[in-house]
Amino acid sequence: MSEFATLRARLDGARLLTAVVRLQLAIKANFNPNQLRVPAGQTDGGQWANGDGLLQLIADKPPPLRRLHPDTTYDSDQIAKGSLDYWRRKSTDEIVDSLKPGARRP
Repeated sequence: MSEFATLRARLDGARLLTAVVRLQLAIKANFNPNQLRVPAGQTDGGQWANGDGLLQLIADKPPPLRRLHPDTTYDSDQIAKGSLDYWRRKSTDEIVDSLKPGARRP
């Protein structure tokens, strides 16, 4: 066997050993390959997503915000107008929290 082939075989063996050690560490850490990770390039990039919030990929562009009802609805329906006024006084975090499962006032 040539010196190059010997070095190549040793390198392949080292790669295999490294993969085994990584797998053992992942198993000890309760690694779940299906758990979402925050994409690289974002503030928390590379960290595990906890599932409490929304995960948006970098390439995704959020759609523009729009009202569900036309302006005429708020002119003619006082309940709808009151609801719109109520939610306009809330912070974005309060609105997002209200949309989570089990929220008191979704």
